[in-house]
Amino acid sequence: MQGAQEVGKSATIDNGLGMHTMSDSTQRKGIAAVQGSQTKLLLDFLSFSASSFSSMARFSVVTDKVSMEVVEEFILEQLNLTKGTIFEIKDNLETLLQEDIQADLVCLHHL
Repeated sequence: MQGAQEVGKSATIDNGLGMHTMSDSTQRKGIAAVQGSQTKLLLDFLSFSASSFSSMARFSVVTDKVSMEVVEEFILEQLNLTKGTIFEIKDNLETLLQEDIQADLVCLHHL
């Protein structure tokens, strides 16, 4: 959000693509929807990871050194992807919260 100004009980926001007027409740609903989508995506991803690890533990495919190296590489890649996903969501949430706080401050300033 590059700039905002109060319009009644709404804020006009320049998001870099043009000026848009959104009510406070619309802003909060939008943020909640994004957070909900990201949370669901993260939970689905973690569930998939847990299922993958569980399946590998139950039905071991490791019969030789080559198989073990492949499984180790898969686990390492999956853990790195999990870490990257969590950091990406954390950064996105921080950005959304900062934008929400800025819009709230603009609205409060004009009260």
